[in-house]
Amino acid sequence: MRHRPNFPNRHFLPTIRNVLIELKLNRMMKFWRFIFLITLFCSSANATGKGTPQFALQQSEPSTIVVEINPVVLLNAAAPTQKQNGGSFGWTGEVATGFGLLTSFSIFDSPFDLETGAIYMNETSTRDVSGISVTQKVHEIHIPLLLRFNFDEKIGLGFGGYADIAKGSISPGIHDRDFGLLFSARASLMIVPQLYFIIDGRYQHGLSNLANIPPGVAGDVYNTRSMQAYLGLSYRFMPF
Repeated sequence: MRHRPNFPNRHFLPTIRNVLIELKLNRMMKFWRFIFLITLFCSSANATGKGTPQFALQQSEPSTIVVEINPVVLLNAAAPTQKQNGGSFGWTGEVATGFGLLTSFSIFDSPFDLETGAIYMNETSTRDVSGISVTQKVHEIHIPLLLRFNFDEKIGLGFGGYADIAKGSISPGIHDRDFGLLFSARASLMIVPQLYFIIDGRYQHGLSNLANIPPGVAGDVYNTRSMQAYLGLSYRFMPF
C-alpha cells in the first residue's frame, strides 16, 4: 500500500494568514500613531512659537481690511459760476448745512481706502441783478466716490467724483442732476481706540452745465463750485 505524503494541516494555513494580517495591522497602527504624535507636536510648537519645525505649515495671517463708519454733519458754501450773453459772473455763496453717513474700506494692506455714502445738503447762493438781490436755494442728495491716500491714521488726502440729485423746490431753469470732481483733505484725532473725531475739508468742482436750455442752443452755462467742511465721528474695525 502506498503512503500519502504528509501535507500541512489545512486548518493551520488560515491561522498563519491571520497572524500575518495582525502583524501588518499592528505596524500600521504604530505608523499612524507616530504620525499623529508628530502632528500634535508641530501644532503645539506652532501655537507657542517655540521650537517650530521647519516643515510646519504657517498659519494664515488675519485680514488687514479696515472698515470705517462715519456719521457726519457739514457746512456747505456754494458759489456757482455762470456765463450769460458772453459775460461771466459769479454767485456769492452762503453757508448752509447738511448731514449724512459715509463708509469706507481699506484696499487690502495698502495706504489707500475707498469711500462712498449719502449726504443730504443745502446750497444757497445769491447775486445782484440790476440792483435786485436774487437768492437761489437747492436741496440735494450728494453721493461721493473718493479714493483716499492715508499718510498715517491721522492725515489723508482724497480725490474722486460725485453725483448730486436735487430734491424739493428747484429753481426755474436749473437741472436736477450734477456730476463733477471732488477733492478732500482729512484729519483724524483718536478719542478712544477705534473711535476718532474727523475734520474733512472738501472742494466740489462741477462739470455739468446745469442751465436748462435745449441741446445745441447757445445760452447760459451754469457750473457748481462749493467748499465744504465735514465734522463727525469715525468708527474703525476689522470685519474679518
